[in-house]
Amino acid sequence: MKIEKIGLTGLLVTTLLAAASSTFAQQTVTTTILEDDFSGRPNGNHLNGKTVKTWDAGTYATAPAYVSIDDSAFLYFTGTGLLKKGGGTSLDFKVAAPNVAAGELSLKSTFTVAESEWVGLSFMASTGESFTSVNNPLLVIVSKAGYVSGFHDGTGNPLFSPAQISGFDPSTAINLELVWNRDTQKLNIKINGNPFKTSIDVSSISATSFGAVGARMYNSTGWGTSFDDFSYTVTTMPTIPEPSMVAFGIGAGCLLTSLILRRNRRR
Repeated sequence: MKIEKIGLTGLLVTTLLAAASSTFAQQTVTTTILEDDFSGRPNGNHLNGKTVKTWDAGTYATAPAYVSIDDSAFLYFTGTGLLKKGGGTSLDFKVAAPNVAAGELSLKSTFTVAESEWVGLSFMASTGESFTSVNNPLLVIVSKAGYVSGFHDGTGNPLFSPAQISGFDPSTAINLELVWNRDTQKLNIKINGNPFKTSIDVSSISATSFGAVGARMYNSTGWGTSFDDFSYTVTTMPTIPEPSMVAFGIGAGCLLTSLILRRNRRR
């Protein structure tokens, strides 16, 4: 009988300890820094000087504006929510974004490569607008043949050997997502939400800070290329638990102490 009581007390102690420790487990928080679906803009209007539709008010006092190399390159078609450009030119846009040194950074967009040589996403320097600049930490592109390539510190420094997307059709829209873990210095690339290349070592990046994020459509020969749903989010792991969780942890600890004291008095 004594053994059974001790066993029950031990089970309670173990359970409460587990509950108390899980209380202080770190909770991940995802913040949308920038987001734009490009819908609701005047027909034929370019993007230069236009503000991002959704932004984190805690990061920006006012809505950040896009900056483009060729402000005539951005055409919007009513009812489509798409940015398009053709005629043998490029379409580039970037917007100021805070340099986040820790956590997991996600940059993504849905686009159609179509007649372009390539379409890509980039973490960029705050000054200068060239997507191939050595001051830009990271650039990942998708070619019209469906090959994904990555570069750091300019296009002269490849991150990995190009890999082809299975069943790729340049006329079909795809979603490209770059997930840069600043803590582990690893990059994961997703295509349509599915892992494509994982745990890419990016510790060799020299330009570790950035001040903008952007996208580029390079050298299109027609009007098929389009951009949609551009976003930049940050996932962090705070070290301080919420007050309610702290209260629960303290309560669990007090109950555990009371059980132990009652058990000792009975001996």
